[in-house]
Amino acid sequence: MQEVLKYADSLVDDYICAIAYNDAYPAKARLEKMLDRQLRYFLDFKGGCIFGNTILETANSEPDFKPFVHSTFEKWAKAFAYVLTSNFPLEEAESLGYAIIQDFQGGAMLYQLTNESKYLQASKTRAMKLII
Repeated sequence: MQEVLKYADSLVDDYICAIAYNDAYPAKARLEKMLDRQLRYFLDFKGGCIFGNTILETANSEPDFKPFVHSTFEKWAKAFAYVLTSNFPLEEAESLGYAIIQDFQGGAMLYQLTNESKYLQASKTRAMKLII
C-alpha cells in the first residue's frame, strides 16, 4: 500500500503541484490549469482520491500512513498557496489552499455517491473566484 501511495504522490506532485511554481504564466492561468488537472484526477480515478480514502479508512487503525498522507496534503495545499499569494497574504493563502482541497474532497464524495460531476465542477468554480 505504501508503494501505491508513493506512486500517487508523485502523480499529484508532477501532474498538479508542479504547475504552481511555473512563474512564466500568470497566477490565474496556473490556478486554472491546476484545478483542471485536479478535476481530471478526481474524475478519472474511480473510487475517489486515494489519499482521502486512505486517511478515512486507516487513521485510527494503521497510523503509519498518517504522516505520509499528511505530507501529501500539505504539499498540495502549499502549491495552491504559492499561486494564491499573488492575491492574498501568505497565511491566508495557505488557509485557502487547504480550503480548495477540502472542497474537492467533499465534491469527490458527492461525485462517488451520485455519479454527477457537478459537485467537482462547483469546487473548481469556487476556487477560481479567488483570483479575479
